Amino acid sequence: MHNHTKLLSWKVFVTPGVATVSDDLPPGEAVRMWSPISSTLIYGERDAVLVDAPTTVEQAEALTDWVVDNGKNLTTIYVTHGHGDHFFGIGTLQDRFPTARATPPPGSYTGFR
Repeated sequence: MHNHTKLLSWKVFVTPGVATVSDDLPPGEAVRMWSPISSTLIYGERDAVLVDAPTTVEQAEALTDWVVDNGKNLTTIYVTHGHGDHFFGIGTLQDRFPTARATPPPGSYTGFR
């Protein structure tokens, strides 16, 4: 009897920092940074699913380069919830992975392509 179970692995990407716009900085701070955004690549031998896409084009391009460097075929981008910092970068990812399907959480707006 052969065991044909394929193992899944995962890696986490954390975006580069982005300064926020604020005219109400705490004393001693010159700039306030947006919280880092993480995306998780879950993959098997060939294909991968990405969980969440970051906010800015620059962040999404860095994430896309990282996915490419991992050498997997991105099939799906799963969005955990409806905040923009989890899906604004989908278009940039789909420019490089045009067949990757964006999937919103159950019960969410389904306007993703």
